[in-house]
Amino acid sequence: MIYRLDFDLDSYVSIFISMDAMEDVMDDIYYPEGESLLEEWVAPQAEFVDGKGQGRNLQIPDIGSWEGNMVLGPDAYEKLSSVVAADNELLPVLIDGQTWYVVNIISTTDAVNLEESEQDLRGGIYVGLKSLAFHEEDLSGTPLFKTSFDEKVGNFCNESFHLLVTQEYQLEGPVFRTNLERP
Repeated sequence: MIYRLDFDLDSYVSIFISMDAMEDVMDDIYYPEGESLLEEWVAPQAEFVDGKGQGRNLQIPDIGSWEGNMVLGPDAYEKLSSVVAADNELLPVLIDGQTWYVVNIISTTDAVNLEESEQDLRGGIYVGLKSLAFHEEDLSGTPLFKTSFDEKVGNFCNESFHLLVTQEYQLEGPVFRTNLERP
């Protein structure tokens, strides 16, 4: 099974990095989209916020989100870093005296099942997905990945990563969606 990674913004805080902090990190305000950022990344200060901007008092997750990217808390980093760092970058972020890690997913796949996948094009311009399916057998050794088929917007994972997070380590925060199109 392949899953689209999403995050529970009703139960858990998100990570916020101010524009000023991002300008200190990089020349251009740029969010991870599958390109390497490790050379220029300097750990910015961040904070926990209500991801829906409603001022609610929410829990701190083991795995959080920043701009749609997975962020590993200290416990999740200890348990998952060897698996996650194999084909991706772990970019440090400082929050309340702890180091968290933004997962910059570098691994991109072309294992899209084109017979079962369709882009939503308007006037020839990509605006989203109508359907998405992968050749799962080609992704068994790829725990986390993006695809150019959706302009590298979605973060996807295979079944082994899903089981590692939900069953073996029982980490909280991410939502694993079987509907691979953006909900």
